Amino acid sequence: MSTKGILTAIALGFLWACQPTVEEWEPLLYPCAGVVQDSLNWDGRVVEFQSALDWATSQGMPGVVAYLRTPDGVAWSGASGYASLEESIPMRTCYRMLIASVSKVFVASAVFQLVEAGAVSLDDPLGDYLQGQYMDRIRNAKVVTIRQLLNHTSGLYDYLWPTKFELWSIQEPFHSAEVEEKLKLAYGKRPTHEPGTTYSYSNTNYVLLGLLIEELSGQPLDVYLQQAVFNPLGLTSAYMGTVAQPIPPGTPEGYLALQGSENLQPSAFYYHNDLATGDGGVAIRMDELGHFLEEIISGDFLSESSRAAMQEAFELPEDWQGKYHMRNSQGLEIFDTPYGTAYGHTGAIVGFLTTAWYFPESGACLVVSLNGVSPRIEEAREELIDTLLDLVVGP
Repeated sequence: MSTKGILTAIALGFLWACQPTVEEWEPLLYPCAGVVQDSLNWDGRVVEFQSALDWATSQGMPGVVAYLRTPDGVAWSGASGYASLEESIPMRTCYRMLIASVSKVFVASAVFQLVEAGAVSLDDPLGDYLQGQYMDRIRNAKVVTIRQLLNHTSGLYDYLWPTKFELWSIQEPFHSAEVEEKLKLAYGKRPTHEPGTTYSYSNTNYVLLGLLIEELSGQPLDVYLQQAVFNPLGLTSAYMGTVAQPIPPGTPEGYLALQGSENLQPSAFYYHNDLATGDGGVAIRMDELGHFLEEIISGDFLSESSRAAMQEAFELPEDWQGKYHMRNSQGLEIFDTPYGTAYGHTGAIVGFLTTAWYFPESGACLVVSLNGVSPRIEEAREELIDTLLDLVVGP
């Protein structure tokens, strides 16, 4: 989800009064999703890493989990704060976090697998493979190429932009949207530009790529990702949401500050709608997310040509640039930091914020996810990322 969507949800917080109270919810269980093994001894760096996370939760974050890998090859996972504020359940490194748009990297990797298998080519039009009402009614859907979907140069209208989506998510709490329901929000809408002419981020691109994977593989997206990506890489905690179960058991609660305040409320009633399709929906432990990035960028999970294509950079239009984020590629965001270039992605839904960066030149990795959204929390997250960047990759 975009920052616009999160801010819209905050502005629509007055509708919260219509939702179930905390007292009406059944208690949640938080089993670990496997065992996290670190290689970093308890030296001074660990104290600094943990202090940074503890500072973040002191600034209003409900909870935060991090996986850090230093250039000298040692790794550390840490957590601070709470997985559930209501039940005082401490956040733990073994919990899956909802990573929102970071899920797009998993979908992109699956597409490149299918390219390697000869099932599709990057410059093929999507209309060669998909048919149906959504292809007829989403303008330019038939002519955009797979490459343009991957790198967000398709120009397809982003279904998440309409305020209707935010209202729908609040008025129908805990609803898990079918793919067709999401795509209907893009029917007949004017494209942002002609395909291939410039960049405009659109979640519609990856909903359609998820459908492409299903068409080519003959399997539901969650099954294909499990068999072709999660299992081969040993990602035992990775879970792709479905309409029937968009969130795996044991996932920490997400929180949102409503009505312009810093008063956090559980927001699962809202983000159920934002899962179970190719644009976002993976839940995973942070250490395994870091391992995944290492493998697809510098490992041998994908072919050399696929890795090169995934890292083929182009400069973003000025109005799409952000801090360190000046370039993009096919399925990856590129971050030019003071300590080198990182490849990865960021993700945001109403309740979770995730940053996932891998530095191929040094082998460093920085993955951070937190379970709260508010203006103050977003400011603290930016400061936390800079602090960890200095500690992990800095001199």
